[in-house]
Amino acid sequence: MTELAEQFKRVYLVDIVHSAQTQQQASIFTNVTIIEHDISGGVLGAVLQLQKRYKKITIKHLDEIVLVNAHFGIPEDEIIDFVASVNILSQLHDFPIRYLKKSTSLEARSLETFKEKIQQAHLSFLPKGKSCLVTDVKEHTYNDKRDVIREKSLINAIDLEKHTIKKWQWQFDTHKTYSTDGNTFMDVIAAEL
Repeated sequence: MTELAEQFKRVYLVDIVHSAQTQQQASIFTNVTIIEHDISGGVLGAVLQLQKRYKKITIKHLDEIVLVNAHFGIPEDEIIDFVASVNILSQLHDFPIRYLKKSTSLEARSLETFKEKIQQAHLSFLPKGKSCLVTDVKEHTYNDKRDVIREKSLINAIDLEKHTIKKWQWQFDTHKTYSTDGNTFMDVIAAEL
């Protein structure tokens, strides 16, 4: 945060909820503003509204959802010079998809299509030529001998390979707390959009 505050005239930190630690750190800087805002385009609220309107949600109902670019909660007249989307693209769909899995009988493919819609909407909200995306793109679970137990692609909305400027592997969990049957590593990329 110190580096950001030193390099930019104004810094906005946008998230649906900010930790007490982040709020404390931000309060030190006069040019850092905390904004609590749903950057998913309003997907969770839209899903809850569908649940109220229909007894049984179908894929056609999910097609009714329009995800809205609300300028990341930043005032509309504020010119944004650069946006960094950090570690959220693979998570934006998490709560709505979990909710739909529990409360509907939608097929896995329908949920996957909806996940792609959420990811694509977020990418479309990022200003072209002025954005950096940092995201985990693939999850690997290994046993103690480092044999692959399973792999899962996390991003389906776009082929990020041509935009990628750096790749690395993150040792996300080596204590089997995220996945009890193995250690979890994430392939992460940084991309210019």
